[in-house]
Amino acid sequence: MQKNKKYSVIIPTLNEEKHIASCIFNINRCLPNAEIIVSDGGSKDKTLKIATDNGALILSSLKSRGNQLNVGAERAMGEFLIFLHADTVLPEKSDLLIDKTFTDEKVQVATFKMNFDIDNWILNFYSWFTKFDSIFTRFGDCGIVVRKNYFERGNLFPEWKLFEDVHFLRTARKEVDVFTIPGFVTTSARRFLQNGFVKTQIRNFVYIIQYLMNKKPEYLYSKYNKMKNFNKKAVIVFAKFPEKGKVKTRLASTLGDRFAKDFYKVCAEHTFNEILKTNNNNTRHFLFYSDENDRKKIKKWTQSKFLLFHQQGEDLGKKMLNAFQSVFKNDVSKTIIIGTDLPDISSDIIEKSFNLLDDCDVVIGPATDGGYYLLGMKKIYEKLFLNLPWSTDKLFEQTLKIINELNLNLSILPELSDIDTENDLNNWINKETKLKAGEIKSFVQTALFNN
Repeated sequence: MQKNKKYSVIIPTLNEEKHIASCIFNINRCLPNAEIIVSDGGSKDKTLKIATDNGALILSSLKSRGNQLNVGAERAMGEFLIFLHADTVLPEKSDLLIDKTFTDEKVQVATFKMNFDIDNWILNFYSWFTKFDSIFTRFGDCGIVVRKNYFERGNLFPEWKLFEDVHFLRTARKEVDVFTIPGFVTTSARRFLQNGFVKTQIRNFVYIIQYLMNKKPEYLYSKYNKMKNFNKKAVIVFAKFPEKGKVKTRLASTLGDRFAKDFYKVCAEHTFNEILKTNNNNTRHFLFYSDENDRKKIKKWTQSKFLLFHQQGEDLGKKMLNAFQSVFKNDVSKTIIIGTDLPDISSDIIEKSFNLLDDCDVVIGPATDGGYYLLGMKKIYEKLFLNLPWSTDKLFEQTLKIINELNLNLSILPELSDIDTENDLNNWINKETKLKAGEIKSFVQTALFNN
């Protein structure tokens, strides 16, 4: 092990296979040449293999996050120890931010401020308070940075499974100031998604009060792990903000930009409404938008009813794969993805897809144009997203071929119309469908008449 490392990052893990690779990748980008130590408490999944493949030093410890942090810190060679959760990523140029904060020798302990990985007004409200240092606003999720010589003076974490971070910072405040590094880490909102935004925050507040009243950490840990997980299902929808010239371009080529924009808007809003009819106690609704600059407009348009993410990837398949990976990181059991140009989509079809997943590996909804309008699964099968003929009439056929090659159990939903061209629209108008008599058909007839 090299002894000239400036930064040592200690990551306590226990079954973090969904997060550890992206965590290590982020460290290598934001803290070049940092020593990365994974201190594991007995993972049974692929955490250790993934960490090893990505160049981390692996240490084994008792299943206690406080003990894991101490074991990692004792082996660390860096001048600065950075205690980071596996589901938390550092901001760009973290090395410069840390160096600037610790220029003054009196700075011994500091944390970043914290954001969450989804855009939600409640979580944004919580994040705002992390600029203040207090027992109620700073936790291990913020990333704790400590001079190695401070740790070596006996300032260790208590060997607890819970609140080891709260106790460490509380103890530090009695001896030194806890400074704020001028940057935001981004942490997973998975526990808030699993148990509810408000309920999780109230629970955290109550447990801190109990900690201050000297309740035993073992008692608090047992209660903490009994919280019910409501986050069973997730719906992903891909959407663009409706602007002329940016949506339904093939439809616009014959019917005009305005009609294409208005048609896309009414179909998307119908889709949103049907998604939101699904059971909110057990279903989370994620919207992945295409243009990074449209976040505020999308948020206002959807009235903040969706959890927002920006689409990431070079093509549609990579974007869908990244979306599934982001959602499954929140420990959901079933996830489906749908588009926004389906006038016949319904909450019944969405619920049916979830029900079918009880007895199959993959559910798919074929579209009349040879593609598909819905894809659902209980785990990710990467081959379903790579090197496929996206936006062609061969997509559904090729997807079925891969499903068969993977020997997966498949359920197929009723075929629906995916409207991209004027010909698609005419075929849909002339086809008897349940929803066509509603607002979308009325819009189409009125708009075409006015044209």
